Amino acid sequence: MKQAWYRPRWLAVMLIGIMSLWGSAVFGGPRQDARQRVHTQTATDEKLSIKILQLDPLARSLGLSDIIYLDGIIDTAAANRFEHEVNTRNIESAIVHLNSPGGNLFEGMRLGRLIRKFGFSTYVGRWEGKALTKAAWMQHKNKVPGECYSACVFAFVGGYFRYLTDASTIGVHRFSKTTASSSDLALAQVISGQITSYLSEMGVDVALFELMSQVSSDGIRIISETAAKRYRVVNNGYQPSSWSIEVLKEGIYLRGVQTAWYGTGKANFICGSQGRIAFMPMYQAGDRAESVRKAAVRHSFRVDEMFLPLEVTEPPVYELGNGYVGTIVGLPEEYISLLLKAKTVGYAMHPLNPGIFWGFTVDIDNAGEKINNFINNCKYK
Repeated sequence: MKQAWYRPRWLAVMLIGIMSLWGSAVFGGPRQDARQRVHTQTATDEKLSIKILQLDPLARSLGLSDIIYLDGIIDTAAANRFEHEVNTRNIESAIVHLNSPGGNLFEGMRLGRLIRKFGFSTYVGRWEGKALTKAAWMQHKNKVPGECYSACVFAFVGGYFRYLTDASTIGVHRFSKTTASSSDLALAQVISGQITSYLSEMGVDVALFELMSQVSSDGIRIISETAAKRYRVVNNGYQPSSWSIEVLKEGIYLRGVQTAWYGTGKANFICGSQGRIAFMPMYQAGDRAESVRKAAVRHSFRVDEMFLPLEVTEPPVYELGNGYVGTIVGLPEEYISLLLKAKTVGYAMHPLNPGIFWGFTVDIDNAGEKINNFINNCKYK
């Protein structure tokens, strides 16, 4: 994927509008068609402002994160200020809300890399009001939709988990340079490579670069939520799943892994004797591993929206180290048949309270053929 921009199609895209490939802005201020402006006029600061709400230890122990609002133009010192604030306040976990019409391209990427380094999540939104207090935050008084355009998008995709909610919008365009020179062609090629490399690094489909190149540097194309998901600009709390078939001396097994906002889940299917398939889920409960293990009284095999009961024998749940808990159980034939048609598969542990459960799901995505091959090879080996 990192080499995709060298392919002929990508080279053609880069050269088509090469002299206007820069956007808002490599060296200058943000440009926008007035017809595209909606809320970004609220981002009036000359430089990116930073508002931070640090939660108390009790809230953090419950898994809540500190809140950061970034609002305004991404200036050339924005990343340094952001890093200084995070380090000075010893922020370990945070949700970053962005509202910006754009700014400096390279600073947007630097900001995005910092957000990724810290492991923060990102939203598009703004805080309407001067004081960011816990009371106001809990009452949702001043949280309003925002806009993230141009260079802001590069900062946004730095979030490990990236969300687009309510009426917030994301927009892209070509990047422009305020002055022309004889070296523009070569420089544009270099920056095009930096952009596609950065998108790939952040887990975004580099096809987004082609979409950007189709939009005038004086306009903005709003990306729909559907398109944002397709380009992986937004992941709504779920990293892509991965599936593999492994061969060990004990036999073969199929593994699906996916990291989500609640932790990592691993769905392992083991090919046993006489074509039987065992299910060995592994759930990353973190610091709650012991309490989850003790509280679980029922177990379910999750297929899409269904919770199918599992007959788990003693001991029902194991602590597997590194915060993981799991079990192992044989799968009935009817469950295996459902697996062949599923879009998601997973596991749930239920306490006595019927209203809650712990567990995970893994997206099947394009692994249907791999799952089918594993099941057939197991049955007829």
